[in-house]
Amino acid sequence: MENLKSATKTDDVMQEVLPDVWRIEGSLSGNFWSNAPSSTTYVLRDEDKLYIIDPGTIPYYKKKILDLAYMYEKTGVKEVIMLVTQGHFDHAMNCDVVKETGLPWKFYLPEEEIATTRSMISDVMSDYEDLEKWEDVYTSEFSGNPLFEMTEKKSHRLTKNVLRQIIEETVGHDDNHMVDEAIILRRSSRITQKYGSVTLTGWKLGRFFISFDGSHSRGHICIYDPKYKIIFSGDTTIEINPPFLYSSMDKLIDITSKYETMAREGYIVYVMDAHRSHDMNEVFKAKGIQVNKYETMMYTSTSSDSEGFFDFFCTYYKEMKKEILAVHHKIGRATIDDIVKELLKSENKYIKFKASIKWPDLPSRLDVAVAVVLRDAGAIPIEVNGKILIDPIY
Repeated sequence: MENLKSATKTDDVMQEVLPDVWRIEGSLSGNFWSNAPSSTTYVLRDEDKLYIIDPGTIPYYKKKILDLAYMYEKTGVKEVIMLVTQGHFDHAMNCDVVKETGLPWKFYLPEEEIATTRSMISDVMSDYEDLEKWEDVYTSEFSGNPLFEMTEKKSHRLTKNVLRQIIEETVGHDDNHMVDEAIILRRSSRITQKYGSVTLTGWKLGRFFISFDGSHSRGHICIYDPKYKIIFSGDTTIEINPPFLYSSMDKLIDITSKYETMAREGYIVYVMDAHRSHDMNEVFKAKGIQVNKYETMMYTSTSSDSEGFFDFFCTYYKEMKKEILAVHHKIGRATIDDIVKELLKSENKYIKFKASIKWPDLPSRLDVAVAVVLRDAGAIPIEVNGKILIDPIY
């Protein structure tokens, strides 16, 4: 098979990277609000079933998926299975493509991901409301934005309504009815599965193991294919992590450490995440964001590269956590904004890397990363003289 590493931007975005394993490359513009991203889609055959992972959001991807479904129907595929690594719109808006295949179908969804998948708009707004318990989020995240400065002077409610409208324009619509027809993967039905020295938790489905981690989103999953030793790692390996208050740095560290060990022990050869793409490399280059060699690969195709890839992200998350807690200990009781300002003085290369990924061009938020780390550590925000302050955890 043609190796994707030799592919160029002019090649077709749909490629068969291994026998009956197809990759439909996602898109990223570097302008989140005006041209939102779409995740990479994977289509795999397992005997008489066709699995679709993360169908994305752009109609173009539907056509590519349907082309594959029609081709495989002619060679014995009798059922289509839909999986999403998370319910975020850039991964899950095209889920109804299964209905267009004309084949019997099933859509599996972890129960923790129901609300996110049903309404990304409500999900984001709810996360902002939770974040308001930790910081003056609209003032800090949209500092210098004349629109939000004007609305905040008039009414906080108006600010929230304006943000909701902007998100609606980005996402497109607010109700994914596919949730009502999904087979829910219950937490009570999870099993454990050992791969070498690593134990994963999740569900068995055909030849695949659905690995639950709840890291990037509450119900985030990865899909492991033991036949080809592939891990479809979703957004566990994305530079913007953790982008939401409901994300977890601790869980990101845990799952990337497990996959790093699996790669070192030979259980993972290929890593296929949701956002490696030519577009992503071009956006990072245009914005002057320095990345390492593992981050520029469309996917990894050796155990050693896979180990290196997961080592980068595991170290990135660990270093961010360590530096955030260290800075908080140094300055004592502080606001999230105080901690962010102090972090921006840090010489830690991982903090510098995180700070170089600017919001809102890319959905990376250092203030949220701080809040997530402090929450995971057990911190409790308190209001003092109209400010939201957090005491260090010792």
